[in-house]
Amino acid sequence: MSQVSYTDVYVVNPVVRSIAGRHTITEADLGLPIGTLPPEDVASIGSLITVDKEVLRPFNAIRSATKRLCESKGVRVGMGTAVPGPELQATMAALEKLKDEFYEAKRSFLADFLRHLDERAESHPQYASLIKARAPSFDYVDRRMHYDIDVYKLAVPNADPNSTVLSRTLARQGNDIGSRLFEETAEFVKDAYERTMKDSGTVVRRNLAPFRDSLLPKLRSFQLLDSRCRPAADLLEQMLTQAEHVLNQIPRGQERGLAGSDYDQFMGVFRVFLSADLLEAHVAAHRSSTPTLTAMPTPSLPPTQPANTVRLTKRPMPAALPSPVSSVPRRPVISF
Repeated sequence: MSQVSYTDVYVVNPVVRSIAGRHTITEADLGLPIGTLPPEDVASIGSLITVDKEVLRPFNAIRSATKRLCESKGVRVGMGTAVPGPELQATMAALEKLKDEFYEAKRSFLADFLRHLDERAESHPQYASLIKARAPSFDYVDRRMHYDIDVYKLAVPNADPNSTVLSRTLARQGNDIGSRLFEETAEFVKDAYERTMKDSGTVVRRNLAPFRDSLLPKLRSFQLLDSRCRPAADLLEQMLTQAEHVLNQIPRGQERGLAGSDYDQFMGVFRVFLSADLLEAHVAAHRSSTPTLTAMPTPSLPPTQPANTVRLTKRPMPAALPSPVSSVPRRPVISF
């Protein structure tokens, strides 16, 4: 189990419910005798779309925004999203804003619900009666659609006679906040790499923004909760600082990106964050040590190459990662 203090941890669980706007097609809908189609546990013929997907789009967008917000502020556990105490008020304020947006969208949707249903039926006259018969009722939609925010506090009182049982739940895989945070970090970094750096084979300033603006604050917010987060956050901050230093040293007029050996050396540190195992190994090796930084050399151009003709060399990231333990030195020297 990680070195975690559960004295100031909250679990936020937004419950967002909308409607699917679909009805599973049955034999009765098609006018077929019972038993004509295979049973539902074997096959389904498909769904009847009773509510236009476009009018449900705002609710899907709010659900997605809620998920992104929780991921940016906390760590997913079995009960919801674990959030450090100092982040709770800001998280709740943002969720309450999304809740207000949800209910505003719901009021607008219900005001036009019957009209939308009529328009959909009219646009498909051959299925009009079926659409109206299988569409959800106004009262059902009103009851079904809601946005709630449940908040719990994690605590294992030392004097509780069942503290051992409670501790097992918190230590269970998926609920161990520190380990789950490292897994989410690897997922976040892999996604950012695939989207912004893999094809270009270089690193520009905008590529660093997700790590500086989202990942680093998240690791910092959890470092008081889990002591393992501090060396991970320190390594990430040093990597970003060094990259910014190199980018700032590139003369004006040249493309400001890490390429060639600078790119390869950046990836030597970056790859640690692509794997939860490598990150765990780094943290284990450096819990009590402080990484030492060395000055980055200022990128220089070959004497025969004019400044305005610099080309960035595409260098895809090596596919193979080193083993988690042997790849992490006892006292790292981060250099580019």
